[in-house]
Amino acid sequence: METLPPAVRLVSPFSFVEQIHNKGRFDWRGGEVVTNPKTIALLKERGAPIEEIHDPA
Repeated sequence: METLPPAVRLVSPFSFVEQIHNKGRFDWRGGEVVTNPKTIALLKERGAPIEEIHDPA
C-alpha cells in the first residue's frame, strides 16, 4: 500500500462527477490544502494536480 503524505495542496482547481454511485460532483479550489487521508487517496487516484506537503504546519 502506498504511503500518503500528511497533506497535499491543489495546484489548480479540480473537479469530477462521481457516476458509479451517483454521489454528485466534487470540487476543490486551486491552492486548497487537504489533510484527510481518504480524500488525499481519492485525489491521487483521480489524477488531481497536487503537490505533497510534508510539514503542513
